[in-house]
Amino acid sequence: MSDIISVDNLIKFAPIITALITSFILFISCIIAYKALRLQKELKKIDVLLFFQNRFNALVYEDNSNIRTREDVVVFYEKFWLIQKDQYRLWKKGFLEDTVFLRWITTIKKDFQQHRSYGNIPPDLQASFLEGWKTSKDAMLDNKFVNFIEILQYYTPKDSIKALKSNWKMKRLLKDT
Repeated sequence: MSDIISVDNLIKFAPIITALITSFILFISCIIAYKALRLQKELKKIDVLLFFQNRFNALVYEDNSNIRTREDVVVFYEKFWLIQKDQYRLWKKGFLEDTVFLRWITTIKKDFQQHRSYGNIPPDLQASFLEGWKTSKDAMLDNKFVNFIEILQYYTPKDSIKALKSNWKMKRLLKDT
């Protein structure tokens, strides 16, 4: 037994033992770094969701006493649809969960169907959701977003997402509308 633990053997195996310990520490460090990155991404998703909720609330529920003309209503809806476009783009990049995005587009679908109006806009200036979209979509520079919202008006939210993931199907659906 004393031959196995001799100083000469320890010196001879020291580089191997050091390499094994270093590899183990590196492996554990990689696992910790991976978990930290995943947690950071989840926290960023929460930040993004709160950011959009705050932007939406500020636009829709704040006192819109500065809305006095039809042009002001157009600007309101342009801001509204820019928020939606930003949400769409961040969903495509993975910063919004599919369930959150599906809930969002389901609400949009209902708003189109119910001709709902947004914001604290004076009654004599009210514009329906669809009117707001029609006046705002020309200002959008993202054709994929515009196409997606156009498809959403005629198809279910789930079918619209499927079409979004298949560019060919989206083009086909646009022809059918």
